[in-house]
Amino acid sequence: MVMHQVNFLPWRERRQQRCLRFWTWVFSGTFFVITLAWLLTRMTLENTHHIAELYSTSNRELQQALAQRETPLRQTLQQAEARLQWQARRAMTQAWQPRLQVIATRFPEQAWLTELLWQNNALTLNGYASAFPALAALNEALRELPDLKPAKAGKTERDAQGRWQFTLRLESVNAATP
Repeated sequence: MVMHQVNFLPWRERRQQRCLRFWTWVFSGTFFVITLAWLLTRMTLENTHHIAELYSTSNRELQQALAQRETPLRQTLQQAEARLQWQARRAMTQAWQPRLQVIATRFPEQAWLTELLWQNNALTLNGYASAFPALAALNEALRELPDLKPAKAGKTERDAQGRWQFTLRLESVNAATP
């Protein structure tokens, strides 16, 4: 019997090539997956950074736009507040109109006013009278004014022309009412 010799070299060589191909695919695939993961992470970080910059820029622009709108709005608000204050002062002034008309109708002919002041819930009348009895008549007329306490006589004296210079102070009964 003759023995044939079997050559295992081609089989080994094919086996080595298959093994080499397998490990090449494994390492290449791993490298590809790692590279892909790195690229995706980098893109995600760049996108996150870009989005953060966009938010920052838009917030800055929005703040600038709001600051530009704030000034006119504050001015409008101040004007509205000033208008309300003016209307309140006007209403207070108009509330005095009936009282001043009563004072005017009851004012004696021998007396005239030089100054009318409303301050600290008190009405101060300064003026002149040609006769002293006119002062008494004026004082009596002012006693009957609604919402005002009777007049308190202030400084009364004669001037160089012989007229009586007087000061009368009437206080409001209700502090909120003019």
